[in-house]
Amino acid sequence: MLPYEKKVFSQNGEDGILEYLDQFVSGSRTFLEIGWAHGVQNCCRHLMENLGYSGTGVDGRANKRPHERLTMISKWLSLDDVDMLVAAEGSEPTVFSLDIDSFDWHLLNAMLKQNFRPKIICHEYNSILGPDVSVTRKLGVVYNKSQLYGASLSAYKKILAPYYDFITADSQGVNAFWIRKDQTYQVPVEYIDFAFLTTKHNLSTKTIFDQGVEQFINQDNGWEYV
Repeated sequence: MLPYEKKVFSQNGEDGILEYLDQFVSGSRTFLEIGWAHGVQNCCRHLMENLGYSGTGVDGRANKRPHERLTMISKWLSLDDVDMLVAAEGSEPTVFSLDIDSFDWHLLNAMLKQNFRPKIICHEYNSILGPDVSVTRKLGVVYNKSQLYGASLSAYKKILAPYYDFITADSQGVNAFWIRKDQTYQVPVEYIDFAFLTTKHNLSTKTIFDQGVEQFINQDNGWEYV
């Protein structure tokens, strides 16, 4: 576990990583979190309740934790919603969090093309796909939270590296963290370049990687290299 990881309302240690990065940004504190779920466990609730952030949560499920600084968009998303999402907190919110277990890479890529440039980004990645291949789940195919979702960390690096510096992955292998290149920040002494998901899917994740990522990808036509 990284020394600056901390779990308050996040799934793992994401709260502490975002708190670490918060010290390097200035101005008003805003967030956009896509994948707010019920508002009980997510990445930006700690920022909102304890660090003074205000922002927007997006999810098709009902929010169970209303807050005076929270605006909710209750909607299941498609790529047709990109303009609406970028407008929600403007093109430069302080923190952007993305976790929808499906076409995350495509959605972020489309938002970046609309000049969406938050100062800090936290996004889920699919560690089953390993640290090297650049691959994402195709649009409109079967998704599931166990294996068939999202994109590899390498795929995210391809679209984010022109604008952001990679900071770390969390030690559980769920989320990756970035800071915009124009921000002045201190690289953490300890960081993780890549980590496998070590919670509920750990056994299948490691088995798939050991047997060969290419073999797993070729099991169906739902993946594409990017």
